[in-house]
Amino acid sequence: MTLRNRQSQIPQGMRFYDPVTKYEAAPGTSFRLICEQWAMAIRGNGALARQAGLPTTMQGIEQAVEQYQVAICVKNGWNNYLQGGSESAAPFPQAVRTPQSRQTIRQSIKNVAAGSEILVEWIASGAEAVAPELANGRAAVCASCPLNEQGDWSRWFTVPVAAAIRKALDTRAAWKLSTPSDDRLMVCKACSCPLPLMVHVPLEFKLKRMSAETKAALDPGCWLIAEEKALLLKAVDEGLKKQ
Repeated sequence: MTLRNRQSQIPQGMRFYDPVTKYEAAPGTSFRLICEQWAMAIRGNGALARQAGLPTTMQGIEQAVEQYQVAICVKNGWNNYLQGGSESAAPFPQAVRTPQSRQTIRQSIKNVAAGSEILVEWIASGAEAVAPELANGRAAVCASCPLNEQGDWSRWFTVPVAAAIRKALDTRAAWKLSTPSDDRLMVCKACSCPLPLMVHVPLEFKLKRMSAETKAALDPGCWLIAEEKALLLKAVDEGLKKQ
């Protein structure tokens, strides 16, 4: 049995506790964040994790976290949150989010600010862009992503931010950074980042500024999700090997 939607909170919020690593998620923590935090806990308790047979792959971690939520739903009779469960209305109403909601607008403003900070921090750091092969792969994913918002990207930003991004684009041109998909890259509707630039930014700069809410809004096929999973899996494996 599985959840109907991993991204939707169950009544009273998702919860999780692992007695081996002592990791406990705060009620209402997103599914993805629970998985990420537990992965780091497993990494930090390699010997105990190995002895207890805890999962060491991101797929295994996600399945275990999901089954924990399933057990809570079954115990409380919340079958409409489970795949194949009742189609009746949820016992607790879910907030309807629209592009015009105040929450969405506030989050968009935060994302624009975070996106500009990422670019400024990256360029100021002097850190190299990611390898061309990686940037090309990211760009190809973004080009076909349903959240790649078409239109004039500058309409998303205030004049000062737009000017800063335009300057960054000029810097990118001077660095001769490009991908075959550049003409199809606009702005990510989830994180409000200008994609022609962001596909070249090292992952750590992006993760440092990205909120849990923004992560949850990303398309499931986003390259950032795939790269972060690979990074967490590597960390877990390395942690277990060192024990």
